[in-house]
Amino acid sequence: MKLLFSIANIFMFLGFIAGSYGQTFVYVTSKQTEPLAVGEQMHLNIQIREGSSVSGYELTVGFDPTTLRYIEGANADYLPAGAFTVPPIVNEGTVYVTATSGAEAAPASEGTLATLTFEVIAAKGSTIELMDVILSDSAGMPLPATSENGRIVVIELPPNWDVNEDGRVNILDLTLVASNLNANDLVTPRVDVNKDGNVNILDLVLVAQNLDAAGGNEPEVRVKLVVPTFGSLPPFERNIDADEEAIRELYDVYATAHGDQDVDTLGEIWLKSEDKSVFTAWTFWAGTFERNEGWKAVTAAWRGIFRLRQGTVTVNITYIAIDSRRKKSVLRGSYR
Repeated sequence: MKLLFSIANIFMFLGFIAGSYGQTFVYVTSKQTEPLAVGEQMHLNIQIREGSSVSGYELTVGFDPTTLRYIEGANADYLPAGAFTVPPIVNEGTVYVTATSGAEAAPASEGTLATLTFEVIAAKGSTIELMDVILSDSAGMPLPATSENGRIVVIELPPNWDVNEDGRVNILDLTLVASNLNANDLVTPRVDVNKDGNVNILDLVLVAQNLDAAGGNEPEVRVKLVVPTFGSLPPFERNIDADEEAIRELYDVYATAHGDQDVDTLGEIWLKSEDKSVFTAWTFWAGTFERNEGWKAVTAAWRGIFRLRQGTVTVNITYIAIDSRRKKSVLRGSYR
């Protein structure tokens, strides 16, 4: 009988180890660099990094509907041409996107999965949350991935009439503008207070009308997306033979725990994560497949299996492969 349950578990376990060096990330980013005012549009990209053998994806983008209003979205061109796509499905505070290219995997490791456009309706902080992220290979099996949310932060900009940007509007700002009236070479572009391309009496009047003494020095509040950064790791060399030996030693413990029907020990080996994109296990028993998502569900499932199955379970590893980039690891085995 094929070791279906162990393949799922070792795949997720090795995905966690290799993630330190070549993990797949799905994250939120934007090409916009300037803070946005209420009423302006925020253009977001859902990106993938270090992807491999990806033939499909599914994810839900969560947003604060009191901060942003969804305008439009679309699947992008990460998957090969002709991929089957579903138009974004919008609910209150969420956008669902999915696409698949079937048997053909994406040719690149990096790219854009989807694009989303929102209108800023309030200048306050919030989170662009990536939920239920699933990457699939051409066989319809899940691929390990880590998602990184985006943060929308509030940016307070000095008002135009705070010409020297010192947090106050006073005689220093008036003097800066006055000394640059009708000048060709400006000390700072901020002396053109009304941004009409000329420095004249209109700019001077704007500063005078908003002096601190007149209560006019209120900062302009805008928002900006903070995107995740990925630092580069130093070069390293790995001993693949030692890695394989470490896996075999781990699975000696794993196999013994199976033979003893010791779910507590198995639970210590498995990743204690409730994120289905981190830990999903398929088990085959009683003539059918069962999918369990998260550490608690998998642990509970195996307690049930061991209650129904009597006698010793023998587990044998027949094959281990680790690619040179440590982005994939495959284990095959059998049990009886």
